[in-house]
Amino acid sequence: MIDGWEDYQEPSPVWRLATQVSLVEATLLTLDIEPQGISSGIDVVGDDYLPRGYQAVRTSIATAIEDSQLAGQLVRKDGQKVDYHASSVEVLALASWLDKRNYESLVFSEVYSSNRTFLDQTHPHYSPKLAAAVHAWEALEEPSAHPGTVKQQLEKWLRLYASQFGLVSEDGSPSDLVIEQVAKVANWATGGGAPKKSSADPEQK
Repeated sequence: MIDGWEDYQEPSPVWRLATQVSLVEATLLTLDIEPQGISSGIDVVGDDYLPRGYQAVRTSIATAIEDSQLAGQLVRKDGQKVDYHASSVEVLALASWLDKRNYESLVFSEVYSSNRTFLDQTHPHYSPKLAAAVHAWEALEEPSAHPGTVKQQLEKWLRLYASQFGLVSEDGSPSDLVIEQVAKVANWATGGGAPKKSSADPEQK
């Protein structure tokens, strides 16, 4: 075992300033381990001496990048084996990806929170409509099997949570006009046309 590896240090707060890190650094930071001093030598030790969960986290991040679920770059040695030191991942993208999986880390959870002050209701510039658009967009970010266009699905979600974001008329009912405006902001499928059928649709030929 490399000297000092039995006593891992918590990561320094300065890592929150990074915009991009290597996959080795990302893995260690996800595990709340300070990369400095150990990242360069981590590839030379046997699997039994790696930090607990190291391989699982590294593989998960690399797979997400390869599947285009996470912004980053995989560099391969001789076109095959991934070079985890040369490969990289965007910090804010990784912070968001971890948050969606309810995974908390000392560095990335703070990065995620600090970049979402616009959702803080105590912020002097808080906008309920902006918050509603973001939450609706996130709720439908994963592929949906529900019928209707993206805009229609966004409007349905916004109606369900209209009172939470103040998207209501004087009588307290959801305001169709306001909901339509917010849905337009969150809608990424602006090309028009009929919605495509899901691959699971039995009528698809």
